[in-house]
Amino acid sequence: MIPAELRTLRAQIDATIASLEEKIVHLQAQRQYVDEQLAAAVYPIQNLPREMISEIFLRYGCDELYGQPNSPLVLASVCSQWREVALGTHGLWTHFNSAPGRLLGVMRNPEGVANRLQTYISRSGTLPLDLRIHMLDSGEPSHEEIFRLLMECSARWRRLDIAPFGPVALPADIQGPFPHLVHFSLDSVLLETPIPPLLDAPNLVHLDVTEVELGTEWRLSLPWRQLTTLKVFQMDVFQCLEMMDHTPNLEQLHFACDNADETIYPARVLPHLHKLSLGPTTAHEILPHLTLPKLGELEIDTISIEKWASYFEDLITRSGCTLQKLEFFVTDLDEVYEAENLFSAIPTVRHLTINCPRLSTAAFAELFDAFSADPPVLPALESLEIKRCETRIELPPLGRLLTNRHQIEGEELLQVVDLASFKLLFRQEDDDFLPEEGDDKVNLYEKSDEMKGELGLLRELRNEGLDIEIRSDFMWFDECIDWKIVRGFLLP
Repeated sequence: MIPAELRTLRAQIDATIASLEEKIVHLQAQRQYVDEQLAAAVYPIQNLPREMISEIFLRYGCDELYGQPNSPLVLASVCSQWREVALGTHGLWTHFNSAPGRLLGVMRNPEGVANRLQTYISRSGTLPLDLRIHMLDSGEPSHEEIFRLLMECSARWRRLDIAPFGPVALPADIQGPFPHLVHFSLDSVLLETPIPPLLDAPNLVHLDVTEVELGTEWRLSLPWRQLTTLKVFQMDVFQCLEMMDHTPNLEQLHFACDNADETIYPARVLPHLHKLSLGPTTAHEILPHLTLPKLGELEIDTISIEKWASYFEDLITRSGCTLQKLEFFVTDLDEVYEAENLFSAIPTVRHLTINCPRLSTAAFAELFDAFSADPPVLPALESLEIKRCETRIELPPLGRLLTNRHQIEGEELLQVVDLASFKLLFRQEDDDFLPEEGDDKVNLYEKSDEMKGELGLLRELRNEGLDIEIRSDFMWFDECIDWKIVRGFLLP
């Protein structure tokens, strides 16, 4: 390339650079304008009074079901303003869980638990505390520090849950009073940790114990007579009955055990108990030893035991009670048949909840047909809730159930109470309900022409006053309404 051509090329390059520099200056000016606008912008959250932000934090951070683990620490690390609000909101630091879904973290770093506990205690001011403490071994220095911190704030305990996973010896010199303590839980699976002395707790009404060691002086450890809720797990019938001798004011009892006990004990009368919850396996063996004149609500973990119906029939006859609320689990067709026997034993039930994990489509049809038979089961039923459904539901059996249990103008109703509410809660993802190729079963998500009549029937029932709710139920995220269900029949 000759010099003249090089000079021409150099001039072109210089012109391009100048043009780019001009564009850069223009872009820099634009950026400065945008930065100024951003600096002047006021976000809605920044306009809220600090009291309102604090209330939002409390509702978010202290929710036991949906609250984010360690939410106070998270909120305090977002920005300086939020940190100031979080540190000034003492109520945000009143709920402490040493292992919120991460028990391995406690095993690997027990010192961190003590440090976090110290932080929560100091930042919660003088407010009552809800504490859940997981422990591994009393020999750990960090656990001695945890015990020391617990003792320092014992007058502020409102709820104390202790779950030892190693040989833990609770301090023998625990001193009251415990003026705020309402709920105490000791979960000592395989360890039989003794109940600590909490006698000076005037507001203690709720006790949870799992495989605890009663010892010789357990009667002097707690104010038993004032307890209204007792949950006993992995302890035998005799131990539970002994506790009942000292808890005449119980209103709720939850019992589960694995050890069979056919010994005949004198019946215990609990005149105020209105709710009874029984776990799986041999929990039913406590029923012959109870007389519950005020029993109105019953929860059963499983009904796979053939004698369930006779046990409850005897209990109701002996107690003279009127059972109105029932909740239980069914997982297969045989348990559906057992449920029908159970319904015959307790015809006074008005509100029924059935948890149906793994129950098949055919088993659901059998269950629904039991309610639409003549004579129908549970003639006093006013509300029916089906939870944890994991399969497809055929509309015709469901339609027969609802039309036979809810009065439509001009139609004759079976000799039953008018069903006022029906809920069907699915648990799995939408894709799990897609029909397989060649499958002639139809579920609620399909909107085929053949189903228009059935869906119209559901709409008519809803318009006639029946409260129908059918939705997906994602318990670990939120409660969202499935758009397919909405388009299927909730909308006109």
